[in-house]
Amino acid sequence: MSTSARSSLVIVGAGLAGVRAAESARNAGHDGSIVLVGAETALPYERPQVTKEALLAGASPRHYVEHDQLVGRLGVQLRLGTRATGLDRRRRLVRTSDGKIGYDALVVATGAQPTPCPWGNLDGQVSTVRTARDAVLLHRVLTGRRRVVVVGAGLIGSEIASAAQALGAEVTLVERGCGPLEASHGRSLAEHLARLHRTAGTRLVTGAAVTSLVRAGASVAVDLGSGERIVAEHVVWAVGVRSDLGWLVGSGIRVAEGVLCTTAMVTNDPAVFVAGDAAQVVATDGPQAAPRSMSQSMAAAQGLVAGHNAVTPPGSWSRTTATPYFWSTWYDRRIQGVGVPSARSTVLQEGGGTLHLYEHRGRLTGAVGIDAKASVRRVRELLREGSSSGAHAAREMTGRPA
Repeated sequence: MSTSARSSLVIVGAGLAGVRAAESARNAGHDGSIVLVGAETALPYERPQVTKEALLAGASPRHYVEHDQLVGRLGVQLRLGTRATGLDRRRRLVRTSDGKIGYDALVVATGAQPTPCPWGNLDGQVSTVRTARDAVLLHRVLTGRRRVVVVGAGLIGSEIASAAQALGAEVTLVERGCGPLEASHGRSLAEHLARLHRTAGTRLVTGAAVTSLVRAGASVAVDLGSGERIVAEHVVWAVGVRSDLGWLVGSGIRVAEGVLCTTAMVTNDPAVFVAGDAAQVVATDGPQAAPRSMSQSMAAAQGLVAGHNAVTPPGSWSRTTATPYFWSTWYDRRIQGVGVPSARSTVLQEGGGTLHLYEHRGRLTGAVGIDAKASVRRVRELLREGSSSGAHAAREMTGRPA
Protein backbone atom coordinates (compact mmCIF):
# COMPACT_ATOMS: atom_id res chain seq x y z
CA MET A 1 0.00 0.00 0.00
CA SER A 2 1.37 3.43 -0.84
CA THR A 3 0.77 6.48 1.32
CA SER A 4 -1.62 9.15 0.12
CA ALA A 5 -3.96 11.75 1.58
CA ARG A 6 -6.86 9.41 0.77
CA SER A 7 -5.47 6.25 2.36
CA SER A 8 -6.99 5.12 5.64
CA LEU A 9 -5.42 2.92 8.30
CA VAL A 10 -7.65 1.27 10.88
CA ILE A 11 -6.10 -0.28 13.99
CA VAL A 12 -8.36 -2.54 16.05
CA GLY A 13 -6.99 -2.82 19.57
CA ALA A 14 -5.92 0.13 21.71
CA GLY A 15 -3.11 -1.51 23.66
CA LEU A 16 0.63 -1.13 23.28
CA ALA A 17 0.75 -2.89 19.89
CA GLY A 18 -1.97 -0.60 18.54
CA VAL A 19 -0.31 2.58 19.82
CA ARG A 20 3.08 1.57 18.39
CA ALA A 21 1.43 0.76 15.05
CA ALA A 22 -0.05 4.27 14.88
CA GLU A 23 3.27 5.89 15.79
CA SER A 24 5.14 3.79 13.24
CA ALA A 25 2.69 4.58 10.45
CA ARG A 26 3.15 8.31 10.99
CA ASN A 27 6.92 7.93 11.20
CA ALA A 28 6.81 6.09 7.87
CA GLY A 29 5.24 9.18 6.28
CA HIS A 30 1.58 8.14 6.29
CA ASP A 31 -0.49 11.30 5.85
CA GLY A 32 -3.91 9.68 5.63
CA SER A 33 -6.33 8.94 8.44
CA ILE A 34 -5.60 6.62 11.36
CA VAL A 35 -8.55 5.28 13.33
CA LEU A 36 -7.78 3.50 16.62
CA VAL A 37 -10.61 1.27 17.84
CA GLY A 38 -10.61 0.09 21.46
CA ALA A 39 -13.19 -1.87 23.42
CA GLU A 40 -12.38 -0.06 26.68
CA THR A 41 -13.27 3.57 27.30
CA ALA A 42 -9.87 4.37 28.84
CA LEU A 43 -6.87 5.65 26.92
CA PRO A 44 -4.27 2.94 26.21
CA TYR A 45 -2.54 2.09 29.49
CA GLU A 46 0.32 -0.07 30.79
CA ARG A 47 -1.39 -3.43 30.79
CA PRO A 48 1.38 -5.40 32.62
CA GLN A 49 0.70 -3.20 35.65
CA VAL A 50 -2.88 -4.48 35.91
CA THR A 51 -1.84 -7.48 38.04
CA LYS A 52 1.14 -5.68 39.58
CA GLU A 53 0.91 -2.11 40.90
CA ALA A 54 -2.72 -1.51 39.86
CA LEU A 55 -4.01 -4.53 41.78
CA LEU A 56 -1.99 -3.63 44.86
CA ALA A 57 -2.93 0.05 44.84
CA GLY A 58 -6.47 -0.25 43.53
CA ALA A 59 -5.79 2.48 40.95
CA SER A 60 -5.63 2.51 37.16
CA PRO A 61 -2.13 2.18 35.66
CA ARG A 62 -0.34 4.91 33.71
CA HIS A 63 -1.24 5.63 30.09
CA TYR A 64 1.16 4.64 27.32
CA VAL A 65 0.43 7.95 25.62
CA GLU A 66 -1.62 11.00 26.59
CA HIS A 67 -4.67 12.22 24.69
CA ASP A 68 -3.00 15.37 23.31
CA GLN A 69 -0.10 13.39 21.90
CA LEU A 70 -2.29 10.68 20.40
CA VAL A 71 -4.93 12.96 18.90
CA GLY A 72 -2.95 16.17 18.46
CA ARG A 73 0.56 15.16 17.40
CA LEU A 74 -0.30 11.84 15.72
CA GLY A 75 -3.72 12.87 14.42
CA VAL A 76 -5.36 9.63 15.53
CA GLN A 77 -9.15 9.37 15.51
CA LEU A 78 -10.10 7.56 18.72
CA ARG A 79 -13.05 5.19 18.77
CA LEU A 80 -12.87 4.04 22.40
CA GLY A 81 -15.64 2.05 24.03
CA THR A 82 -16.15 0.42 20.63
CA ARG A 83 -15.86 -3.33 20.06
CA ALA A 84 -15.09 -4.92 16.70
CA THR A 85 -17.80 -7.41 15.76
CA GLY A 86 -16.87 -8.53 12.25
CA LEU A 87 -14.69 -8.05 9.18
CA ASP A 88 -15.76 -7.75 5.53
CA ARG A 89 -12.52 -8.10 3.56
CA ARG A 90 -14.16 -7.80 0.14
CA ARG A 91 -15.58 -4.38 0.94
CA ARG A 92 -12.75 -3.55 3.37
CA LEU A 93 -15.05 -2.78 6.27
CA VAL A 94 -14.67 -3.40 9.99
CA ARG A 95 -18.03 -3.91 11.64
CA THR A 96 -18.17 -2.54 15.19
CA SER A 97 -20.65 -2.00 18.00
CA ASP A 98 -20.81 1.62 16.78
CA GLY A 99 -21.19 1.10 13.03
CA LYS A 100 -18.92 0.24 10.08
CA ILE A 101 -15.44 1.65 9.46
CA GLY A 102 -13.80 1.49 6.04
CA TYR A 103 -10.07 0.89 5.62
CA ASP A 104 -7.34 0.66 3.02
CA ALA A 105 -5.08 -1.16 5.49
CA LEU A 106 -5.98 -2.86 8.75
CA VAL A 107 -3.90 -3.79 11.81
CA VAL A 108 -5.38 -6.41 14.13
CA ALA A 109 -4.11 -5.82 17.67
CA THR A 110 -6.97 -7.05 19.84
CA GLY A 111 -4.77 -8.87 22.36
CA ALA A 112 -6.00 -11.71 24.55
CA GLN A 113 -8.80 -12.45 27.00
CA PRO A 114 -8.62 -14.59 30.16
CA THR A 115 -9.89 -18.12 29.75
CA PRO A 116 -13.33 -17.99 31.41
CA CYS A 117 -14.15 -20.06 34.48
CA PRO A 118 -16.31 -23.05 33.42
CA TRP A 119 -18.62 -22.46 36.38
CA GLY A 120 -19.16 -18.76 35.75
CA ASN A 121 -18.63 -16.01 38.30
CA LEU A 122 -21.00 -17.46 40.94
CA ASP A 123 -22.69 -14.12 41.57
CA GLY A 124 -19.41 -12.22 41.84
CA GLN A 125 -17.53 -14.71 44.00
CA VAL A 126 -15.24 -15.73 41.12
CA SER A 127 -13.11 -13.20 39.20
CA THR A 128 -10.90 -13.05 36.15
CA VAL A 129 -8.50 -10.17 35.54
CA ARG A 130 -7.61 -8.44 32.29
CA THR A 131 -8.52 -4.76 32.43
CA ALA A 132 -7.66 -1.92 34.77
CA ARG A 133 -11.27 -1.90 35.91
CA ASP A 134 -10.98 -5.62 36.78
CA ALA A 135 -7.92 -4.85 38.92
CA VAL A 136 -9.58 -1.98 40.78
CA LEU A 137 -12.64 -4.11 41.53
CA LEU A 138 -10.54 -7.09 42.64
CA HIS A 139 -8.46 -4.86 44.91
CA ARG A 140 -11.65 -3.90 46.73
CA VAL A 141 -12.78 -7.52 46.92
CA LEU A 142 -9.45 -8.83 48.23
CA THR A 143 -8.96 -6.11 50.81
CA GLY A 144 -10.19 -7.58 54.06
CA ARG A 145 -10.80 -11.06 52.67
CA ARG A 146 -9.33 -13.80 54.87
CA ARG A 147 -9.28 -16.79 52.52
CA VAL A 148 -8.63 -16.53 48.78
CA VAL A 149 -8.01 -19.27 46.22
CA VAL A 150 -6.18 -18.47 42.98
CA VAL A 151 -6.46 -21.14 40.28
CA GLY A 152 -3.50 -21.16 37.89
CA ALA A 153 0.10 -20.42 38.91
CA GLY A 154 1.34 -18.82 35.70
CA LEU A 155 2.70 -15.28 35.66
CA ILE A 156 -0.72 -13.68 36.12
CA GLY A 157 -1.96 -16.12 38.76
CA SER A 158 1.29 -15.85 40.70
CA GLU A 159 1.19 -12.04 40.61
CA ILE A 160 -2.40 -12.11 41.86
CA ALA A 161 -1.47 -14.53 44.67
CA SER A 162 1.41 -12.26 45.69
CA ALA A 163 -0.83 -9.17 45.66
CA ALA A 164 -3.61 -10.92 47.59
CA GLN A 165 -1.18 -11.92 50.31
CA ALA A 166 0.16 -8.36 50.48
CA LEU A 167 -3.44 -7.18 50.96
CA GLY A 168 -3.77 -9.46 53.98
CA ALA A 169 -5.39 -12.56 52.55
CA GLU A 170 -4.61 -16.17 53.38
CA VAL A 171 -3.88 -17.49 49.89
CA THR A 172 -4.08 -20.96 48.38
CA LEU A 173 -2.67 -21.25 44.86
CA VAL A 174 -3.84 -24.26 42.83
CA GLU A 175 -1.72 -25.47 39.91
CA ARG A 176 -2.23 -28.44 37.59
CA GLY A 177 1.52 -28.92 36.97
CA CYS A 178 4.41 -29.40 39.38
CA GLY A 179 4.88 -25.64 39.73
CA PRO A 180 4.66 -22.27 37.98
CA LEU A 181 5.67 -22.13 34.29
CA GLU A 182 6.39 -25.87 34.08
CA ALA A 183 4.71 -26.31 30.70
CA SER A 184 6.67 -23.48 29.08
CA HIS A 185 9.99 -23.50 30.98
CA GLY A 186 10.51 -26.95 32.44
CA ARG A 187 10.46 -28.72 35.78
CA SER A 188 13.65 -27.26 37.29
CA LEU A 189 12.40 -23.67 37.07
CA ALA A 190 8.89 -24.72 38.15
CA GLU A 191 10.24 -26.28 41.35
CA HIS A 192 12.32 -23.19 42.07
CA LEU A 193 9.33 -20.87 41.60
CA ALA A 194 7.18 -23.18 43.73
CA ARG A 195 9.64 -22.67 46.59
CA LEU A 196 9.24 -18.89 46.23
CA HIS A 197 5.50 -19.17 46.87
CA ARG A 198 5.86 -21.54 49.80
CA THR A 199 8.67 -19.57 51.43
CA ALA A 200 6.50 -16.44 51.21
CA GLY A 201 3.66 -18.20 53.03
CA THR A 202 1.32 -18.97 50.15
CA ARG A 203 -0.06 -22.48 50.20
CA LEU A 204 0.72 -23.98 46.79
CA VAL A 205 -1.22 -27.12 45.78
CA THR A 206 0.38 -28.74 42.72
CA GLY A 207 -0.69 -31.59 40.46
CA ALA A 208 -4.26 -30.55 41.17
CA ALA A 209 -7.18 -30.14 38.77
CA VAL A 210 -10.29 -28.24 39.83
CA THR A 211 -13.33 -30.44 39.29
CA SER A 212 -16.01 -28.01 40.46
CA LEU A 213 -16.74 -24.68 42.11
CA VAL A 214 -19.83 -24.55 44.30
CA ARG A 215 -21.36 -21.73 46.31
CA ALA A 216 -21.38 -22.49 50.01
CA GLY A 217 -23.31 -19.64 51.60
CA ALA A 218 -21.04 -16.59 51.61
CA SER A 219 -18.12 -18.78 50.52
CA VAL A 220 -17.02 -20.86 47.53
CA ALA A 221 -16.08 -24.54 47.75
CA VAL A 222 -13.26 -25.48 45.39
CA ASP A 223 -13.24 -29.23 44.73
CA LEU A 224 -10.03 -30.86 43.48
CA GLY A 225 -9.50 -34.14 41.65
CA SER A 226 -7.62 -35.43 44.68
CA GLY A 227 -10.84 -35.27 46.69
CA GLU A 228 -9.77 -32.22 48.70
CA ARG A 229 -12.25 -29.38 49.14
CA ILE A 230 -10.94 -25.86 49.81
CA VAL A 231 -13.39 -23.28 51.11
CA ALA A 232 -12.64 -19.63 50.37
CA GLU A 233 -14.36 -16.27 50.44
CA HIS A 234 -13.27 -15.49 46.89
CA VAL A 235 -11.75 -17.34 43.91
CA VAL A 236 -9.63 -15.81 41.14
CA TRP A 237 -9.57 -17.86 37.93
CA ALA A 238 -6.20 -17.37 36.19
CA VAL A 239 -5.95 -20.41 33.91
CA GLY A 240 -4.35 -18.94 30.81
CA VAL A 241 -5.53 -16.58 28.09
CA ARG A 242 -6.78 -16.88 24.54
CA SER A 243 -6.60 -14.42 21.64
CA ASP A 244 -9.59 -12.10 21.25
CA LEU A 245 -10.39 -13.06 17.65
CA GLY A 246 -14.08 -13.95 17.62
CA TRP A 247 -14.80 -10.94 15.42
CA LEU A 248 -12.68 -12.48 12.61
CA VAL A 249 -14.79 -15.64 12.31
CA GLY A 250 -16.01 -16.06 8.74
CA SER A 251 -13.66 -13.39 7.37
CA GLY A 252 -11.23 -15.80 5.71
CA ILE A 253 -8.27 -14.56 7.75
CA ARG A 254 -6.20 -17.62 8.67
CA VAL A 255 -6.22 -18.28 12.41
CA ALA A 256 -4.70 -21.01 14.62
CA GLU A 257 -4.06 -20.04 18.24
CA GLY A 258 -3.56 -16.52 16.90
CA VAL A 259 -3.74 -14.81 13.52
CA LEU A 260 -1.17 -16.49 11.28
CA CYS A 261 1.32 -14.04 9.78
CA THR A 262 4.85 -13.74 8.41
CA THR A 263 7.71 -11.91 10.14
CA ALA A 264 6.51 -8.85 8.21
CA MET A 265 3.34 -9.19 10.34
CA VAL A 266 1.18 -9.55 7.21
CA THR A 267 -1.63 -12.11 7.07
CA ASN A 268 -2.98 -14.09 4.11
CA ASP A 269 -4.67 -10.82 3.07
CA PRO A 270 -2.03 -8.24 1.98
CA ALA A 271 -4.17 -5.42 3.37
CA VAL A 272 -4.44 -6.97 6.85
CA PHE A 273 -1.59 -6.97 9.38
CA VAL A 274 -1.44 -8.20 12.98
CA ALA A 275 0.60 -7.47 16.12
CA GLY A 276 0.80 -8.37 19.79
CA ASP A 277 -0.98 -11.19 21.59
CA ALA A 278 -3.28 -11.68 18.60
CA ALA A 279 -0.34 -12.64 16.34
CA GLN A 280 1.15 -16.04 15.58
CA VAL A 281 4.23 -15.74 13.40
CA VAL A 282 5.04 -18.46 10.85
CA ALA A 283 8.30 -18.77 8.95
CA THR A 284 6.44 -19.26 5.65
CA ASP A 285 2.84 -19.18 4.54
CA GLY A 286 2.55 -22.89 5.38
CA PRO A 287 0.28 -24.37 8.04
CA GLN A 288 2.94 -24.91 10.72
CA ALA A 289 3.09 -22.05 13.19
CA ALA A 290 5.99 -21.22 15.46
CA PRO A 291 5.52 -21.10 19.26
CA ARG A 292 3.88 -17.86 20.34
CA SER A 293 5.47 -15.29 22.60
CA MET A 294 2.90 -13.13 24.37
CA SER A 295 4.75 -10.26 26.03
CA GLN A 296 4.82 -6.47 26.00
CA SER A 297 8.24 -6.37 24.36
CA MET A 298 6.97 -8.45 21.45
CA ALA A 299 3.76 -6.41 21.22
CA ALA A 300 5.76 -3.19 20.93
CA ALA A 301 8.18 -4.58 18.34
CA GLN A 302 5.46 -6.20 16.25
CA GLY A 303 3.29 -3.07 16.42
CA LEU A 304 6.13 -0.99 14.97
CA VAL A 305 6.60 -3.46 12.10
CA ALA A 306 2.86 -3.82 11.40
CA GLY A 307 2.22 -0.07 11.37
CA HIS A 308 5.16 0.63 9.09
CA ASN A 309 4.35 -2.14 6.62
CA ALA A 310 0.64 -1.33 6.51
CA VAL A 311 1.37 2.06 4.92
CA THR A 312 4.42 1.28 2.75
CA PRO A 313 4.90 -0.84 -0.40
CA PRO A 314 6.14 -4.43 0.07
CA GLY A 315 9.61 -3.55 -1.20
CA SER A 316 10.05 -1.26 1.81
CA TRP A 317 8.74 -3.66 4.44
CA SER A 318 10.63 -4.36 7.65
CA ARG A 319 10.55 -7.62 9.61
CA THR A 320 10.40 -8.40 13.29
CA THR A 321 13.58 -9.71 14.90
CA ALA A 322 12.67 -8.95 18.51
CA THR A 323 13.83 -11.19 21.35
CA PRO A 324 10.98 -12.30 23.66
CA TYR A 325 11.22 -10.79 27.15
CA PHE A 326 9.00 -10.74 30.24
CA TRP A 327 9.27 -9.62 33.83
CA SER A 328 7.23 -10.24 36.94
CA THR A 329 7.39 -9.49 40.66
CA TRP A 330 6.35 -11.98 43.33
CA TYR A 331 6.78 -11.15 47.02
CA ASP A 332 9.43 -8.50 46.15
CA ARG A 333 11.38 -11.04 44.08
CA ARG A 334 12.02 -9.97 40.48
CA ILE A 335 11.60 -12.66 37.81
CA GLN A 336 12.78 -11.97 34.27
CA GLY A 337 12.68 -14.20 31.21
CA VAL A 338 14.37 -13.70 27.86
CA GLY A 339 14.52 -15.76 24.67
CA VAL A 340 12.97 -19.17 24.14
CA PRO A 341 13.25 -22.05 26.66
CA SER A 342 14.54 -25.43 25.53
CA ALA A 343 14.76 -28.96 26.92
CA ARG A 344 18.26 -28.53 28.36
CA SER A 345 18.79 -26.07 31.21
CA THR A 346 21.62 -25.17 33.58
CA VAL A 347 21.05 -23.49 36.93
CA LEU A 348 23.64 -20.89 37.95
CA GLN A 349 24.02 -18.67 40.99
CA GLU A 350 24.54 -14.90 40.84
CA GLY A 351 25.02 -13.42 44.31
CA GLY A 352 21.64 -13.70 45.98
CA GLY A 353 19.91 -14.55 42.70
CA THR A 354 19.59 -17.54 40.38
CA LEU A 355 19.78 -17.91 36.60
CA HIS A 356 18.15 -20.77 34.68
CA LEU A 357 20.00 -20.93 31.38
CA TYR A 358 18.50 -22.66 28.32
CA GLU A 359 20.48 -24.02 25.39
CA HIS A 360 20.00 -26.28 22.40
CA ARG A 361 22.94 -28.13 20.82
CA GLY A 362 25.38 -25.84 22.59
CA ARG A 363 23.64 -22.68 21.44
CA LEU A 364 22.07 -20.24 23.89
CA THR A 365 18.30 -19.95 23.45
CA GLY A 366 17.08 -18.15 26.58
CA ALA A 367 17.16 -17.68 30.33
CA VAL A 368 15.01 -16.94 33.35
CA GLY A 369 16.52 -15.07 36.25
CA ILE A 370 15.29 -14.64 39.81
CA ASP A 371 16.89 -11.48 41.24
CA ALA A 372 19.58 -11.77 38.55
CA LYS A 373 19.12 -8.57 36.56
CA ALA A 374 22.73 -8.25 35.36
CA SER A 375 22.88 -11.82 34.04
CA VAL A 376 19.52 -11.55 32.27
CA ARG A 377 20.66 -8.30 30.66
CA ARG A 378 23.84 -10.01 29.40
CA VAL A 379 21.89 -13.01 28.06
CA ARG A 380 19.60 -10.62 26.23
CA GLU A 381 22.63 -8.97 24.61
CA LEU A 382 24.08 -12.34 23.59
CA LEU A 383 20.79 -13.42 22.03
CA ARG A 384 20.59 -10.19 20.05
CA GLU A 385 24.15 -10.75 18.82
CA GLY A 386 23.28 -14.31 17.79
CA SER A 387 26.55 -15.59 19.21
CA SER A 388 27.05 -19.36 18.76
CA SER A 389 29.28 -19.33 21.84
CA GLY A 390 26.64 -17.55 23.87
CA ALA A 391 25.84 -20.52 26.11
CA HIS A 392 29.47 -20.79 27.26
CA ALA A 393 29.74 -17.03 27.74
CA ALA A 394 26.56 -16.91 29.80
CA ARG A 395 27.77 -19.75 32.05
CA GLU A 396 31.01 -17.89 32.64
CA MET A 397 29.10 -14.82 33.86
CA THR A 398 27.96 -16.29 37.13
CA GLY A 399 30.86 -18.58 37.94
CA ARG A 400 29.29 -21.52 39.73
CA PRO A 401 26.28 -23.85 39.64
CA ALA A 402 23.40 -23.18 42.00
